[in-house]
Amino acid sequence: MAESNALPAYVIRYLTEGISNHCPIKAEQLHTKHKARRPFKYCNIWGHLGFLEKVETAWQMQVHGCAMYQVVKKLNASKQGLKELNKLHFRDILVEVEDDKIKLEQIQRELQTSPRDQDIQGKEKAQYQKFIRYSYVVESFLQQRSKATWIRIGDDNSKYFFSVIKQKKLKEAVIQLRYGNDVIHIEPEEISKTFVEYYKELLGKKVVDRTRAARRIMINRLVLSTTQHMDMIKPYTNEDVRDAIFSIDGNKRSGPDGYESDFFKKAWTIVGKYVTTAVLQFLSNGK
Repeated sequence: MAESNALPAYVIRYLTEGISNHCPIKAEQLHTKHKARRPFKYCNIWGHLGFLEKVETAWQMQVHGCAMYQVVKKLNASKQGLKELNKLHFRDILVEVEDDKIKLEQIQRELQTSPRDQDIQGKEKAQYQKFIRYSYVVESFLQQRSKATWIRIGDDNSKYFFSVIKQKKLKEAVIQLRYGNDVIHIEPEEISKTFVEYYKELLGKKVVDRTRAARRIMINRLVLSTTQHMDMIKPYTNEDVRDAIFSIDGNKRSGPDGYESDFFKKAWTIVGKYVTTAVLQFLSNGK
């Protein structure tokens, strides 16, 4: 009895056999653990409808602390508004584009039957513009998810991007990890903890004293001029920070906070001064 109580509880459903000679059975485990909440990840297509309004609302909040802390808090505050934006306009964007394509084909068939009908001409023009606009948004979305370079405009892009996305998901999935005394970890929490412990051991601890380079070796090599020395120690400027951020590919993988460089580029008029101050302050005093 003790062993039977330890086993997980299941619900068995007998499905209809359809055209098969066998009746399929579906087993579902009861009281399964809730799936971990998906982490926030910025999507490039959000920067189209109401994006700046959502960002501006979040970044108007008053935060006390160093500049970097203020930026982190404002970024976290922006997530809720961006999620609402996604839910309102982009949740079913793939389905909507496919529906728009079907509607456009239907209208164009009607136009072929009645080519001089101005009412149908107007509908065809409006539907065509809508389909083109949202097709671009979808391809941008798929390109970001696949991290693949642009091929050519057309239907081939979607098929290609979907295949790349599927392959990347399979490659990136870590379902088990062997570490230490040949112990195999399969739980997500154990796997993440093992990664952290490994890199802590790899990177080591901070060392106060270090061995100095031998001067007799240094003087026999090429050395920097005084002008080059001054260029290396001169303070960074606002333009340096902006150029560095705008030079990052918009589809580059996001950081731990879920934001990609595309967010900062599109919202630079709002977040630029805060981000610049935070970066320059960090480079100056490490805070």
